[in-house]
Amino acid sequence: MKRILLLTSIFLTACGLSPEEKKKQVDDLYSSVKSLPVSQPCENLSGYQRLQTLEKKNKTQYYSEISNQKIERYSLLCRQKKDADKKAIVDREKAEKQAILNRKKAERKVIEKQRISEAKGSLNILGYQSDVQTTKYDCAPFFFNKDK
Repeated sequence: MKRILLLTSIFLTACGLSPEEKKKQVDDLYSSVKSLPVSQPCENLSGYQRLQTLEKKNKTQYYSEISNQKIERYSLLCRQKKDADKKAIVDREKAEKQAILNRKKAERKVIEKQRISEAKGSLNILGYQSDVQTTKYDCAPFFFNKDK
C-alpha cells in the first residue's frame, strides 16, 4: 500500500502540470496583473516580471511579447515615479524647515514687540509722552518784509 502511494506521488510530480493547467495558471496571473491601475507602475512592473518568470518556468509563450513590452514601459514609469516621490519628500522636508524658520521669526517679532512696549512703558514713567504730537514750524511768517 505504501509503495502504491509513493509511486503515485512520484508519477504525479514527474509529470507536472498539464498544458491546460499551465495555460490557466498563466491566464489567471495575466488577468490579475492586467487589472492593476496604470497609476501604480511599480506594481505593474512587478506583476509582469512575475508573469514572465512563470512563463519561463512553464516553458510557454502565451504573453511573453506583451510582458516584454509592458516591462519596458513600466520600468521607465516606475523609475520616474520613484524620482518624483523622492523629490516630493525633499520638497516637503524643505517646506517643513521653512515653516519652522517662519514660526521662529514670528515668535521673535512677538518678543520684540513685547520688549518695545515694556520699554515705552518705562519711558512714560520718566515723563515721556508718546502720544504728544510735535508739529513742524514754518519759518515763513518770521521773515521781515524790508519794504514796510
